[in-house]
Amino acid sequence: MTLMRTLVLSDIHANLAAFEAVLRHASNHRWDEIIFLGDIVGYYAEPEESVSLLRDLKPRANILGNHDAMLL
Repeated sequence: MTLMRTLVLSDIHANLAAFEAVLRHASNHRWDEIIFLGDIVGYYAEPEESVSLLRDLKPRANILGNHDAMLL
C-alpha cells in the first residue's frame, strides 16, 4: 500500500508573507501533491505574486473561492 501525502492550502487572500511562511513550514515535511481550496486573492496587497507562486507549485486541483469568483 502506497501512502500519498497531500498539502492542502486555502484562504491565502494575497498575503504573500504568510503563504511563504506556510510553504517554509511544509518544506520540513514530505508531500506528493497540492490541492488548493480557493481564495488566493482578497484583503492583502500581493495578489499577482501570490497567484504566481501558487501556479509555480502546480496544484493537482484548484477550487474557485468566493473572493476569486468576485474578481473574475
